[in-house]
Amino acid sequence: MNTISSSSSIKIAAQVALGFLIALLIGSIIFWKERMLFSDAAFISFRIINYGTLQIQVDRYGAFITQLFPYLASKAHLPLASVLLWYSISFNLFYLVVGGLLYRLRQYSLTILLAFYLSLYVSDTYFWTNNEVHQGIAWMLLNFGLLQYWYQRNEHHSKRFLLFALPVFTILTFISIYTHPLVMIVFGFLWVFFVFAQQPFYRSRISWLFITIIILIAVVKFLDSQNNWYDGGLLHNITHTTLRAVLKTFTSSLAQDFIQGGWNNYWLLWLLFFSGSIALWLQKKFLLFTLTLFSCLAYFILICLTFYPSKPFYIESEWMSISFMGTVGFVYYVLPKMSNKLVVLLMITVFTIRLGFICNSANLFKERIQFLETTLDGMRQKKVTKLIVVNDHNQLEDKLLLTWGLPYETLMLSAMKRDTPNRTMSYLLKEKINEANALQTKDALMTAFGPFNHQNINSYYFQLDTTTFYKVQELNN
Repeated sequence: MNTISSSSSIKIAAQVALGFLIALLIGSIIFWKERMLFSDAAFISFRIINYGTLQIQVDRYGAFITQLFPYLASKAHLPLASVLLWYSISFNLFYLVVGGLLYRLRQYSLTILLAFYLSLYVSDTYFWTNNEVHQGIAWMLLNFGLLQYWYQRNEHHSKRFLLFALPVFTILTFISIYTHPLVMIVFGFLWVFFVFAQQPFYRSRISWLFITIIILIAVVKFLDSQNNWYDGGLLHNITHTTLRAVLKTFTSSLAQDFIQGGWNNYWLLWLLFFSGSIALWLQKKFLLFTLTLFSCLAYFILICLTFYPSKPFYIESEWMSISFMGTVGFVYYVLPKMSNKLVVLLMITVFTIRLGFICNSANLFKERIQFLETTLDGMRQKKVTKLIVVNDHNQLEDKLLLTWGLPYETLMLSAMKRDTPNRTMSYLLKEKINEANALQTKDALMTAFGPFNHQNINSYYFQLDTTTFYKVQELNN
């Protein structure tokens, strides 16, 4: 497979893939406001600015690489718009750097897989940047790339190889797996794929030392995840499942959405999947054929057991790993047999189509920004600085996708509009309003997680009104 990975057609395909990663980076600049004033990104950047520290959630340590950008930008007192811009850039810059490093290491196939992962099952989720599984996948691919590169250079010098590879592999395995639990599945799949593909390192005796490290880290991560507030509930659905529940996944509403989405949006993934699977069968790579089909089926069942039908921006990010597993056969056993011209035409076509889907999704997030700006304009006209809209029937969910981040989104947008004091709007259930004692509070930002005291507000960036009470209104008023 080393020869296949370094063939001219694979190299050219990797160059086109890098071009696509550059296009995504450009998009992160164009759509920075749509991406950063949306739920998690606004929440994380708000906390980084006000607490002055990185905000790693549920032990997802690999996120430090992107959080460094808003952290350093805020410490340098760059304008708020620049802080958010750099945060938006940080995600796709990281993916581009990883793709570029893999290309420099001559791991061209891994560069292509990274681009396929970030394109084939992506439309709305491009604007929801903070699902750490994407960063975990990038860390994982960098890990595999370095491992294979060092082994190719030191295959006959095991001590030298271990000196370089073992500590770096341990660190990157920890970072990639801890960044998101789903990475464990893709990690295991890719390792077994290379074993069945008879890659020299993965069939060597020394590989067992690395396998032991993977298993230890994965087991510890699995046990840790069961105890945290977010992953624990999701893992419970897997660890407490039944055969009946597994069989029901094939007729579940999420499965139906998956099939419909594959027909309407993600059809390129299935074209590459079927062509890769057919190539594996025709080339008598029966173990790889079986592994690919079984892994995709198992991942389908796992997602249907764990999650529920949701808006595309969320559920896409959970399905994206199936695009990785589903296209490995195509990347390693179809692309190398194609002519250079056909490879260029195919890759440009695939990425252009997927960019079209991403750009089409931008309209929804532009409308969110327009809603936020209209809301702030209305508050200015009425001279309202702090507003709570009562959430009785989730009327805003379809329009805004998520509403829990509105206090952060509106406050930051108001600060960038140079309102003095800044304006903010929350969308809360009546019980949340009563629980937070919102009607009697002047000096806190009201959020879905409770009051955020003004003493924690970074006064360089935000000027919260601490002299008036929140105005509470029904949505239809």
